[in-house]
Formats: sequence, structure tokens, C-alpha cells
Amino acid sequence: ILLRSRTLPSGTEHTLLPFGDLRRRGAWQVHDEEIWMLVGDARFDLSEANVPEGETTIRLYGLVGDVDVVAPPSVAVRIASTAFLNDLRVPGRKEDLFLTTARWASASAEAESSTRRVSFEIGALIVDLDVKEP
Repeated sequence: ILLRSRTLPSGTEHTLLPFGDLRRRGAWQVHDEEIWMLVGDARFDLSEANVPEGETTIRLYGLVGDVDVVAPPSVAVRIASTAFLNDLRVPGRKEDLFLTTARWASASAEAESSTRRVSFEIGALIVDLDVKEP
């Protein structure tokens, strides 16, 4: 994990957090990022976030994690979580998925109308993914 090369273009922020929690809320700046966590919780609240025009990609890799995303209607959000076991709770759907990729997209992402887009790509052994729309 420590020697792995980055998978996003140069200039992308890289965060290594072996154990612990990652909280992004309030007026935080959304940008292309690659995050490595062995075990931990990650919360991304986009309600008040500064999301730039265009597509922003956040990649999160780890072993075991709880990922919470708050997806406001003003931002198009797409999530793909590839894991051995995905525990998925999104608006209108709850399921446990085994050896597959869980996918979810907000209504604005489906309509392709938003100019501000955030794509989450998650890869882990076990993921508890919870998406809320305020």
C-alpha cells in the first residue's frame, strides 16, 4: 500500500490515513483526491461544500470502512463501491452485496443536467456505504 503509485493525474491530493476517521463537512473544498485507509470511517457532506464546475473524482481505498455521503440535489453524485462485501443503504434501497460492485447515482446525475459533478470510487474488502439526500 505504501509503495503503490497514484492512480489519478498529477496534482491530485493523496491522503494516507492507516487508522481513524476522515470527516469532510461544512464549507470544505472538493478536489480530485486519492485516500488510503486501512480501517476507518469516512464522511463526505457535500451540502455546504465548494464543488468546482466539471467532474471531480474522489477515490477511497482500504480494508474495512464505513463510508457516509450526504448528496444534495445541487450536485450530481455517482458512487461505485467494489468490495468483497458491500452493505449498501441508499435512498430507496438497502441490500448486502457479495463480490460485486455497488452503484448509485443521484437524480441530478441521472439527468446529466448538473455542471458540478462528484464521482466516488471505493475499493475495499468490506464497505458499509450509507448515502443520504437532505
